Amino acid sequence: MRFERTMFKFFIAICLFVSVLAQKCEVCTKVLTDVMAKVPDSDKSKPDAIGRIVREHCGGTKNKDHKFCFYIGALPESATSIMNEVQKPLSWSMPPEKVCDKLKTKDAQICELKYDKPLDWKTIDLKKMRVKELKNILVEWGEACKGCTEKTEFIKKIEELKPKYVLWTEEMASSLPRRIIKETQRLLADPVPGISANPDESNARYFHVMIAGPDDSPFAGGVFKLELFLPEEYPMAAPKVRFMTKIYHPNIDKLGRICLDILKDKWSPALQIRTVLLSIQALLSAPNPEDPLATDVAEQWKTNEAEAIRTAKQWTLAYAQA
Repeated sequence: MRFERTMFKFFIAICLFVSVLAQKCEVCTKVLTDVMAKVPDSDKSKPDAIGRIVREHCGGTKNKDHKFCFYIGALPESATSIMNEVQKPLSWSMPPEKVCDKLKTKDAQICELKYDKPLDWKTIDLKKMRVKELKNILVEWGEACKGCTEKTEFIKKIEELKPKYVLWTEEMASSLPRRIIKETQRLLADPVPGISANPDESNARYFHVMIAGPDDSPFAGGVFKLELFLPEEYPMAAPKVRFMTKIYHPNIDKLGRICLDILKDKWSPALQIRTVLLSIQALLSAPNPEDPLATDVAEQWKTNEAEAIRTAKQWTLAYAQA
């Protein structure tokens, strides 16, 4: 019993240490975690493949994420590059938060990047804010107020958009951990390309998810509905996710359950909702019949891949049309 208590305390200490590192370099950690969720298992030990995906991911970033990509040299307009210090440690399975901690010795600005703190919409008074602050709210939401010049015009625009981005009643917000509120706000303000995740109006722990089938995959052209639920133990426990749309995939069974390591034994409190969604999107790009959940589909994938891909395309046309 004493040994079990000691191991539990050790586990908690490790989680806290990882959390502290992640908070020190939160933008860097978030971007690299998103990137690694997109890297197929077969490429996770290949620095060049990781570097390519970093650059692809950075091409679609904005705000603080875009600035981080500029600092590491992942953008065409970057003046210098420290990409080797990013892609090599990641290929050695070094956690993103540790990679970021080391990067600050190369460029201190990397860990100085911080996301803006979520606004407290229960107490905020837009009339007392400066025009620049009002503009920043719209930028954070990915919106603009075209033709606006007066402060009242910016306030009117924000009030119009509030139902889209500020979803919680006072009662709902008070019952949610700050982390869930923060993650949800970022998902809405900075959505992952090809993915939408919207919390349910009556239960902010339940998300309605839509994932577009990746190009160059048997699921291209399809739009797949999923449900995601955050248990009370989150983030110490992984989200619960399943497909609502029928899909012919070796790692997704008839009930929509998903065989994904980060939803099971590889889950870490440092991971986020967006990491899970990116990993599922990557799973659509790279089905893995060697670690199946739907054994009959996996067998077809291994013995006659062309026929399996043909069936997957037919199911996509039949069941995954928006």
